[in-house]
Amino acid sequence: FHTFKELDDLLKARSFKLDIDQFSVSSPGYFTWLNEKAEFGIKASHSLFDDDGKLKIITPEEWDDEWVETFDISSSSDPFDDDIPF
Repeated sequence: FHTFKELDDLLKARSFKLDIDQFSVSSPGYFTWLNEKAEFGIKASHSLFDDDGKLKIITPEEWDDEWVETFDISSSSDPFDDDIPF
């Protein structure tokens, strides 16, 4: 992929949905895609793309693993799921 749109289309084809709340408190500065069936998400830093949505050229020496991460969204990881009946 070369643009944000191409990345979004690629992830949509693999059952990911772009999180509408892109500026969430938990991941500011990241685009977030969720795959609820697979119970995980992917986040990519806004800094990977220029103002026109094109992927920036980044050398291996410049790369930071924190720019793209996966995370678990399984229901068992919900801190508010304590099985209280009310």
